[in-house]
Amino acid sequence: RESVTTAFYTSPEIIEAVYQGLSQFGFKKGTILEPSVGVGHFFGAMPDSISESRLYGVEKDGISGRIAKLLYPKAKIKICGFEDTVFPDNFFDVAVSSMIRSMQSITSAFMIISLQKHWIRSDREVL
Repeated sequence: RESVTTAFYTSPEIIEAVYQGLSQFGFKKGTILEPSVGVGHFFGAMPDSISESRLYGVEKDGISGRIAKLLYPKAKIKICGFEDTVFPDNFFDVAVSSMIRSMQSITSAFMIISLQKHWIRSDREVL
């Protein structure tokens, strides 16, 4: 039920633009995080030039997360909220995602902020 208000579709054009940006920055291979993987559109549209990268995804919605696991068995996908994940510092080389459009807030240990700000902050911490 939660996915009704929190799941969003990212168009292929947006995904392509993200990967073009990574290419322009010189990214060729590494460890990639998708903090809201859904069914894995970012993984599925990954260009061949970076396809040897190690993929990690997080998805709160159980149905979408299980679909992503089936579609991308080599990816390590956690089915939980991103705020509940623990990754070592500096583990990821890049994070790919479209900005979520939810205005929901979550409670963190010391702050209440929008999910967008939480993800940006959290992505930077694990990169």
